This record gives sequence, C-alpha cells and structure tokens, in this order.
Amino acid sequence: MDIGGSSIVRPSLVIKPNIFDVDQLDRFDGNDFDRWQDPIKWVLTSIGCFYIMSNNLEPLPEITPEIDEHQKKAATDTITKRENDEVMCR
Repeated sequence: MDIGGSSIVRPSLVIKPNIFDVDQLDRFDGNDFDRWQDPIKWVLTSIGCFYIMSNNLEPLPEITPEIDEHQKKAATDTITKRENDEVMCR
C-alpha cells in the first residue's frame, strides 16, 4: 500500500519467501541430535518463530473487561501471532 510516497506494510500480510527447501530436512530418528538440531534452529529462526521453543517464553496476556481497546487489540494480536507461530513450529 502506498500512501503519500511512503510504503506501509502490515506484518500479517507479508508473505515470506521459501528460503529453505523443507523437504531437504531429515526427519529426526534419534541419532545425531546435535547435527539435526542446528538446521532446525536455523529454519525456525529464519521464519521468525524459534522463540516458541524457548524455556523463557512469556505468558500470554489476559483479555479482561477492564483493559481499554488499544490494550485489547495488542493482546489479541500477540495471542494470534503466538498461535500462528506454534503451528509453524509443529
């Protein structure tokens, strides 16, 4: 979308290019975990969802009637992103 010479892109509408052929990844069979782990970390990092695998994952915000519309939208966006990223990591 172009408004007044500046380009505005909504992150939810950005299509990420296929930068890695997932078919080339070997299914983990219990052997050589260290060798298998590095490519998986790289793929998940490149698509922006490796944080899902972190042990320090922040809890999702709660949507309560007391919060204003701006906070409610931000919380909903955070929840939606987390859910989408969890699906991508599976």
